[in-house]
Amino acid sequence: MPGKWRVFLVTCCKASRNRAQSSIAKCDVFIVILGLNTHQAPGVLKEVQVAKGLRKRRFQLKPQGTNPTRVKDAGPVVNWTRNKLKTLLG
Repeated sequence: MPGKWRVFLVTCCKASRNRAQSSIAKCDVFIVILGLNTHQAPGVLKEVQVAKGLRKRRFQLKPQGTNPTRVKDAGPVVNWTRNKLKTLLG
């Protein structure tokens, strides 16, 4: 439905992996917000693999004025601007 999105904040650990998979399965798009160490965060890496396994559309948001390292398999890196986000989420 245009203009309506379900947002799930998931964090992955052994106890919540099934919950993360269930939440990611309900999403239309999987978005990684990049930070300085996001590419090394074990939970993020697990979530990306879950999203990839579920064949979810994935992309990474890069905050303006930053140069973070991309997360492997998390999709293309895009500049985080309102217009770009609006275009990606259509």
